Amino acid sequence: VLATIANELLAQIETFARHLQGRPLFVGCGTAFHAALSGVYFWQIIAKKAASAVAGSEFLYSRDVLSDQDFVTFISQSGETIDIVEHLPVLKERHIPFGAVVNRLGSTLERGSQHKVLLPAGAEQCVLATKSYTAMVAVLFLQAHEQAGTLQQGKAELLETVKELEPLLQPEYRTEHILPIADFLTKAEHVFLIGRGHSYPVALEAALKIKEVTYVHTEGFAGGELKHGVIALIEQGTPCIVFAPEGSEYEATISNALELKVRGAKIIGVSSKPSDAFDFFLPVDAVAQLSTITHAVVMQLVAYNMAIILGNDPDKPRNLAKSVTVK
Repeated sequence: VLATIANELLAQIETFARHLQGRPLFVGCGTAFHAALSGVYFWQIIAKKAASAVAGSEFLYSRDVLSDQDFVTFISQSGETIDIVEHLPVLKERHIPFGAVVNRLGSTLERGSQHKVLLPAGAEQCVLATKSYTAMVAVLFLQAHEQAGTLQQGKAELLETVKELEPLLQPEYRTEHILPIADFLTKAEHVFLIGRGHSYPVALEAALKIKEVTYVHTEGFAGGELKHGVIALIEQGTPCIVFAPEGSEYEATISNALELKVRGAKIIGVSSKPSDAFDFFLPVDAVAQLSTITHAVVMQLVAYNMAIILGNDPDKPRNLAKSVTVK
């Protein structure tokens, strides 16, 4: 899917970018909202422009202050989520420009959007969004590069990420790295995840994947927010997953990990660089901003294997629907 985006979607992305002239606002629900947050970081870091994101269910409270100087990008797997599609006629009536990054051809969102990028992820067989999430992130990454005038560089980085993902999907990686951590986490009552910068949305998305499919209480936080209250939740043996890609946030993230460790937490480090702070280590090659994708993929695998160990059906988690069409 990622290779297809890099090799076949650049024309769509370029066309979409020509209409995206106003202040960007990304809107999505659940997993799509986490992709939207990644889009904000890409926009700020790569395109050097301000952007914002809002959850679809909260967009109603932002909508009235928008003008034709804004550009709303709706992000959705199904293209039918009521908290997204209900806004289309209102924005059209008020002449507020908008577009869609959507995975379903013929969906209400796809048909109702004049400007769109159609994701090539194919049908999600599982209720949880996995490949559609990585597709959303990849498209938003390339959109930011298009705004910066570096689309070909973005394409090259995405194709490099495809190569770095392949070892993570091999049986040997599952046996050596994924299964021991999945088994450890199934015994936990609470799991916490932290990340800084572009790793913060990954912490939120990884927490969502674990809680959706395992029913273990899991929460994601910004690393710098620990000392503002979250650290009070840490007890002896509490599992904490730490996203620590190499770069400007690495040292601060490791410092956060040590704060957790001295309070009794068991630290699971997701990084290209080992650290004495880690009790467990998920090695993932460095791919700069696109660690957003590689780190999310290893956590999808952890969540999946946790579900198998617990005897849950990973394709049909309880209480969840594929397309949320009611408020």
